[in-house]
Amino acid sequence: MLTYITGEPALVAVPLARDGEPFLADDGSLSWVVRDHEGLIIPGQGGALDAADTQVLVSVPALVNTIAAGRQFEKRFLTVNGTSAAVPFRITIPYRVSEWLNHTVSEDAVRAFIGTDSGELPDVEIDLPAAYYEISTLVGGVNLKNALNDGGNLERLANNAIKGQAVLNALPGMQARMSKREEDGVMKVERFQIDFDAIALAAKRLIAAAIRDVGLIDDNASAPTLFMLTTPTPDPVTGA
Repeated sequence: MLTYITGEPALVAVPLARDGEPFLADDGSLSWVVRDHEGLIIPGQGGALDAADTQVLVSVPALVNTIAAGRQFEKRFLTVNGTSAAVPFRITIPYRVSEWLNHTVSEDAVRAFIGTDSGELPDVEIDLPAAYYEISTLVGGVNLKNALNDGGNLERLANNAIKGQAVLNALPGMQARMSKREEDGVMKVERFQIDFDAIALAAKRLIAAAIRDVGLIDDNASAPTLFMLTTPTPDPVTGA
């Protein structure tokens, strides 16, 4: 899912396509609206659009991309309406509004871990914010933020865990695409068979290392009580 930073404008590219086939919109027919996290149209936004090609760029203002207190992120729904050859159409692009996520993992790093390229695994198929939030759930939000600001081994472990989770999330779709390409005879180069099980295991090890070490640094957590000191109560019969 596309992700934009809270409080910043979003420039969203909306492809004009139907069943995978691009088309041109009729002049003067395009308009847009944005719906909020609950699916309600945000008032005062939207309007007419110009389209000279099979893609429309919509600039969503910063005031639309804010997060309510208590939320890690919110979703938005950008909808473009229009006609093509007098036939109505509606295209909706969902996107996520998130706080700044202070990690250094890139889509290229995820591809390098798997041993593939952008042709087999494009950026759009790698959701790094989703991986961040999944690791945050496993190790604790405060823990993850502290680790990513550590400047040492904990930061390395935290980034590796996000990368590992992004790899795990991307593998199923990549396997399906590669299998289809092989069946269709579209593969043009020979390559060694990818051991997806080994890649998944290596990714899980990165996550396990973060759970083991990053999950123990929450400064707000109370230390567990190992034992309690009490004053012995005398036996009412013997007095001992």
